[in-house]
Amino acid sequence: MITADVSCRLLECDFSGIEAVITGRMLWAHGFSSDGARQYIRLARLGMHAAVTGLKVGSPVDLSAPDDVVKHHLDAIKKGYPIEYDTSKRTVHANNFGMTTYGMVEKFPEFFATLRAAEEFQKYYYALAPDLPQWHRALRQQAR
Repeated sequence: MITADVSCRLLECDFSGIEAVITGRMLWAHGFSSDGARQYIRLARLGMHAAVTGLKVGSPVDLSAPDDVVKHHLDAIKKGYPIEYDTSKRTVHANNFGMTTYGMVEKFPEFFATLRAAEEFQKYYYALAPDLPQWHRALRQQAR
């Protein structure tokens, strides 16, 4: 519990996409493609979940466009496809924290009714983050 004197202010800050930004920085720090890590960090800040959703619904984002154009497109995807967006969100977080597709089906059956559904979303995510599986393997080897 946090208590503060009445003369103090307690603020809450949302570091939007911070886990994904840190993941991108870790990719870079561990020698994976700096261009891939930069693109990953950019998508983490602009809307990684929506970018995965865009691939799923056939509306991929043009990563050569400026940030404001990309952000507008990703915001429209987030608003237009809430179910797919929520599924993408679970895909990104589950994978970033090392969950397998089997774990995704077990933990989130309302989003991944089958292993094939989990693998499909993971495929879209890895299309945007191709170095992620290798980094996870290296990290697990180091931990072992």
